[in-house]
Amino acid sequence: MNIKQAIENCIVGQAYGDSIGLATEFMTSEQVDQKYGSEKITHDRIVQDFHRSAWEKGDWTDDTDMTILCMRDLVENNGKVCDRTLAAKMRNWYVKGFPELGDKAGSGVGKVCRNVINDKYFLMNPVKSAKIWWKLSHKNGQANGGLMRTSIFGCLPNVDDVITSSMKACKITHYSPESRVTALMISLLIHFLIYTDSDVETCIRQSYVISIQHFDSKYIKKRLYRYVYGTPMDKLIKDVYDYNRKIYSTYKTFICAIWAVRQVSEKKMTFNEMIQQLTRFGHDADTNACVAGAVCGTRFLDDDTRKELPNMVHLPFLKGEVELFVNKIL
Repeated sequence: MNIKQAIENCIVGQAYGDSIGLATEFMTSEQVDQKYGSEKITHDRIVQDFHRSAWEKGDWTDDTDMTILCMRDLVENNGKVCDRTLAAKMRNWYVKGFPELGDKAGSGVGKVCRNVINDKYFLMNPVKSAKIWWKLSHKNGQANGGLMRTSIFGCLPNVDDVITSSMKACKITHYSPESRVTALMISLLIHFLIYTDSDVETCIRQSYVISIQHFDSKYIKKRLYRYVYGTPMDKLIKDVYDYNRKIYSTYKTFICAIWAVRQVSEKKMTFNEMIQQLTRFGHDADTNACVAGAVCGTRFLDDDTRKELPNMVHLPFLKGEVELFVNKIL
């Protein structure tokens, strides 16, 4: 597979996971069973309740919308992130969405993003806004909104640009070190999966080693080790969906991605089966399947998924955005 195809598969895999995961976002696993039974969850079966009716069947959510904004910022700034131009894109999207897709406004924005984007300092100094709101949360704002949009930075050809851009883009809304370290490691993992022939475990190891070098906190390093190597993955994935376990949402999404790429690369399940599994878990299914879809899409997008891609209502638009990115950056 060539690099251009791997990049497209990464972003399309993300959007597919996002659009299927929406089917069960905010549901418990019991509610998922009640709504969907044992049949495969497909775009046409997505229930149109109050939450899901904000999107067409086959549409993705704010997770992939934000990734497109990051993609456009990289194109505009020759492969670099400019915090102020990206902030302006986010504010404009929040107000208008993508009018060319029929949006009236951005949908699905989480609490952290909403607070920061609406802050009075955001357009001039977005990092200041993010830091203010992080402190107001008593440094407890470890949401996954910075991680959900990070895949495109892994598609950059230079590893130093991956490091700088992923953390810079995360920090303009999600200032917490937990959000930044997970965004960094997933971006690096995607980069190594695209640009090297190394096996998955080697890519994970390279990403982990580089990531811990950028954070001094022993607590951060200890947590990252625990979620990558220190706990059996089968136990970790159960802990993600045990709401008596206090795991920050950015780590939950991170764990899902690491679990997913190990499952798929070891042929324990296909890409499509993995997305179904994460979707059936419910809760933050769109973001969990979105990030896992990006990571696994780089190498493991399968024929069953390819057959379903035409059900994504804005697929030509997405592929057009990816083509602009690839032509500019590579």
